Amino acid sequence: MGEDTVVLRNIDRFEIFQVTLYHAIVCEARGECLCGSHVRPPQGGGPPEPHRAEQAVRINPGETSSLLPAEILLIPQVRKALLPPNPKLERVDTYVEVKQIGG
Repeated sequence: MGEDTVVLRNIDRFEIFQVTLYHAIVCEARGECLCGSHVRPPQGGGPPEPHRAEQAVRINPGETSSLLPAEILLIPQVRKALLPPNPKLERVDTYVEVKQIGG
């Protein structure tokens, strides 16, 4: 994708929007793992095992997300939430305004 990040706004008045950043979609498309990790207690003895924990995004009604990986737009639930006729999310344009000081 051409962009690294995206910002989303939940335009629903009542429902929280929550989605998992699926490793198989987001991390693989990005080429780097964004998942957290933790150690699971051993099952039936043996050493503890590392476990990948996929991240989740939660956007409350009327609120705007922080910067998210642009690959979130590949997740089916996000794509559906952006589409008419009843969108739940909108994409927020982000830009940097540069002012020349002095002269």
